[in-house]
Amino acid sequence: MSVLDLWHGLRYLKRNWSYSMAIVLTLAVAIGANTSVFSAFYTALLKPLPYVDSQQLVIVRETDGGQPVSVSYPNYLDWRGLAHSFSNLSGYALFQAALKDKEKVVPLIGANVDPAFFQTLGVTPRLGRTFNEREDRLGLRVVILSDRAWRQWFAADPGILGRTASLGGQPTTIIGVMPPGFAFPKIADYWIPLGVLVQQSQHLKDSSNFLDRNNRLQLIGIARLRAGTSILSARKEMQGIREQLAKEYPRENKDYGVILLPLREYMNANSSSSLNLLAIAVFLLLMLACINVANLSSAQLITRNREIAIRSALGATQIALLKQLALEGSLLTTASLVGGVVLALGLEGLSRAALPSMQYTLFSWDWPVIVFVTAICFVCSVSAGGLPTLFLTRGLASIPSIKDTQPGTRPIIRRVLEGFVSLQMALALVLLCTAATVGGALWALQSVKPGFQTQSLLSIQTTLDSARYKAAESRKTFSDTVLSKLELQPGVAVSAWTTALPLSGISSYPKVEKIAGRSILQPFTVDYASVSERYFEAMGIPLLAGRVFNKVDSSKSMQVAVINDVFARKYFSNVDPIGQRVKLEIADGWLEIVGVVASVYQRSLAERPGPQLYRPYSQDQWEGVAVVLRTYVNPESLAPAANKTLLGEDPELGIVILSGKQLLEKNLSQARTLTLALATFAFAAIVLSGLGVYGQVTLRISAQTREIGVRLALGATPEAIVRKIIARTLVTVTIGIALGFCLYLLVFSIITSAVIGLQQNSLWLNALLSVALLVVAVIASWLPARSAAALDPLEALRYE
Repeated sequence: MSVLDLWHGLRYLKRNWSYSMAIVLTLAVAIGANTSVFSAFYTALLKPLPYVDSQQLVIVRETDGGQPVSVSYPNYLDWRGLAHSFSNLSGYALFQAALKDKEKVVPLIGANVDPAFFQTLGVTPRLGRTFNEREDRLGLRVVILSDRAWRQWFAADPGILGRTASLGGQPTTIIGVMPPGFAFPKIADYWIPLGVLVQQSQHLKDSSNFLDRNNRLQLIGIARLRAGTSILSARKEMQGIREQLAKEYPRENKDYGVILLPLREYMNANSSSSLNLLAIAVFLLLMLACINVANLSSAQLITRNREIAIRSALGATQIALLKQLALEGSLLTTASLVGGVVLALGLEGLSRAALPSMQYTLFSWDWPVIVFVTAICFVCSVSAGGLPTLFLTRGLASIPSIKDTQPGTRPIIRRVLEGFVSLQMALALVLLCTAATVGGALWALQSVKPGFQTQSLLSIQTTLDSARYKAAESRKTFSDTVLSKLELQPGVAVSAWTTALPLSGISSYPKVEKIAGRSILQPFTVDYASVSERYFEAMGIPLLAGRVFNKVDSSKSMQVAVINDVFARKYFSNVDPIGQRVKLEIADGWLEIVGVVASVYQRSLAERPGPQLYRPYSQDQWEGVAVVLRTYVNPESLAPAANKTLLGEDPELGIVILSGKQLLEKNLSQARTLTLALATFAFAAIVLSGLGVYGQVTLRISAQTREIGVRLALGATPEAIVRKIIARTLVTVTIGIALGFCLYLLVFSIITSAVIGLQQNSLWLNALLSVALLVVAVIASWLPARSAAALDPLEALRYE
């Protein structure tokens, strides 16, 4: 291959710039989308985790009714003493606190961990050390920072070890900094000893006592399997330990199971379904792009039949012709690769928005990604030049081809090009139907009524430090003071307090053990929240029966509760729930039901409300809380004043402020981003399929110019010519749509196994999408058909 060949190829591509641009843009979209999604797919599901022998790491949790829950600390200690399948068993508990250094106060996510935590993961600090047994046993205030927190809040100070910062209002000594890229669990920015929780629990009552065997609110176990031990054998041993503990502590453990999950599966539980769906979509888009490129390349090659035949007659060998055409295809693929990589980098932000649980850069040049991109480029190069060249040059590089002005009329070539169009339409329909399926799920989520009024609502989430708010009365005093000051702010109608803000994903799930005078098969869990008197008014949650809490409900009065309508229908279907009594595992004594309210979506819009139970905050004070404000004005305009009020009472608080609208948006963001990505791919599929139809019809008309001229000369009307061309196109497109329906049913069965809750499109919607593709095909074929019908018959008959 010489410089002359390269120069000739560049000149040809420049002269046919529209063809070149169509190929480059088509392949760039396919390469960019596939590279971006595969990089995320590899990072999340295939790339080894940044821990030593990460395949041996497992998450250990308890289950309630088959649903994973946290582990009670006493059970965790028993596991450590009884389990032999693990070389290390550690635990962690997430929490939020404000970090204050000098004048900066920032709310950060952290974790309480035991000394074996970092050893279990096989990670050592980049600076300093980890905790020792003494620091954990005594609950000393020492902290290890993440690399991100060290750089962002401490300017990567290499002399940070031994420095004291305020964490949750307590002086805390920095003893270490973890290496870049380490942030487990989730987005933890610091780690403190688990013993801090143990020490704080010495004076707490049962509902929030970390040492209570009924407390399953925080702790999650992480273990490293012993060498040669499988996860199946570990599960079997842990099941035996569960049965042993259920016999020793039947009241606390008889209804709970145990589950072991590989660490990767646990970390990607919320992202894998989105990744699987995107991977299917971009694969279909790649196939569509390759078919479209092969179609365009074939059509372009057919128009060069005389050039190829003349060069062959002048002595060019078949190999020389193939090399020249392959060179042109390689130039197009190279340009497409550059555009695709740029697009992939741009799509990184979209991928991060669609997959919020992924913590770090999803796009990375790991060697598997490079191999994948190379393979994609090879496939694109073959479709751009390889297969069409091998298939067509043998027939074109012959002496008769010098006079053959209509090679596109050959039956085999015509059938191949029409087959390309049918396949394009089939794949385009699959992408359209898949996007409509996910869009339908999003529409269903958007139409869900959350159960409370999101307009004119502001929420402020924070956590009260257990060490500084040891007494329940101090938490109650703080809440009363904050609420009274907030209600004095202009624009605030009602202020209230809750331990579980709806749609925040934060809730606790204690069990109702008994219902007075009624038999239940077994204890059942409820979504639980402790709320202030005017909470239901502030949230706009309707009262259906009885009353809500008032000032009479105090720590010294009768213990009361409000339940939701789901609870009432399920357990009091034939009696009035007002006045009935229930026994809650985290409450002392019986609770009398005084009211029934409408249900709210507590965890997310995708999970229907179950039984819910509320208690007055005056009777059960927790550290994790949220303030809710019902306003007369734009709620976001009150955020600065609300922030100032809370920090004025406690400057060490970490605060997160969201309006009711932002709460909804946060719940819908992943579904919206996924739908947007699929809709973009579907739109690209429509454009590519339309271009394919346009190119195929244009080539067919060019090959049949003389035939069209004869028909016009014999009296055929232009309208008849247009109808004939469009009718033939519709036959090809209809075959593709029929094939597309079959492919969609196959793809739907795959994506429903990956994404739970999707429902197949209705027959009417699929028919509408098919009609839309037919309209695209009609427009794409009508444009060249109209030009053909306007031909002068005499000019057409002289056409060669």
